[in-house]
Amino acid sequence: PIGDLIPEDMRNHLKAASAAELEALKQHLTETLVEKLPGLPFVDKEKERQMLRVVVDFTVEAFIDHSGLDGVLLAPEVQLERIKQAEQDAIMALELARRQNARREAAMKRHLASV
Repeated sequence: PIGDLIPEDMRNHLKAASAAELEALKQHLTETLVEKLPGLPFVDKEKERQMLRVVVDFTVEAFIDHSGLDGVLLAPEVQLERIKQAEQDAIMALELARRQNARREAAMKRHLASV
């Protein structure tokens, strides 16, 4: 149950959580999973912890992104950081699309010229 993963006192802090509180939650979840899951064979504890941390980071961020609760769960400063990151991601995607379209256009022009 959620009570095992997120203690009651930590749940109260998840209303307008700062970056430090969100980091503390991720750390707590990682440590809980390290304790509860059996060890992976041929993987040392530090690597196992790092792999679980990646999973926890992705899961928490995906939950916040797709639940629609980012306005409730996150402090305004953290919301602003996430908006800036989303804007940067959109700009990079737009630039990638422009480059891909320019390559396609050049390939079509070469094809036309050869006909």
